[in-house]
Amino acid sequence: MAESGARVLGVGRREKALEETARAHSNIAILPLNTCEEGAADTVVATAVSGGAGSTYS
Repeated sequence: MAESGARVLGVGRREKALEETARAHSNIAILPLNTCEEGAADTVVATAVSGGAGSTYS
């Protein structure tokens, strides 16, 4: 998707793995986060709506 021009937000607990993925393309941003925690979905959506690609959010 990133190669097609889409801005992609990679989300997961393993920050190093996310960083490796983000290095593949400048349109990939990462959000290290345990998606099982309460409120995680809201955090992901808010970050995706407000953020830009190529960033790390915390």
